[in-house]
Amino acid sequence: MGCLSGTEIFDKTMKAVLKCTSRKTDVQRIGKELKDALEDQDWDTQSESEYYDHPIIGSLFNHDE
Repeated sequence: MGCLSGTEIFDKTMKAVLKCTSRKTDVQRIGKELKDALEDQDWDTQSESEYYDHPIIGSLFNHDE
C-alpha cells in the first residue's frame, strides 16, 4: 500500500458513512470492516487518520500499540 493511501481511503469512506448515518453501531461495524481490510493490505498509519481520536470511530483503534 502506498504512503498514507490507506489513511486517505479510510478517512474519505468514514466521512461518507458519518454523513449517511449517526447510528454508532452502523458506523463502528462499517469502520471495523474497512479498517480490517486495509490492515490486511499492510495499512500501518492508522494514527494519521483524522478519525483516530473520534469519539465513535477512534474506539476501533488500539491506541496502546
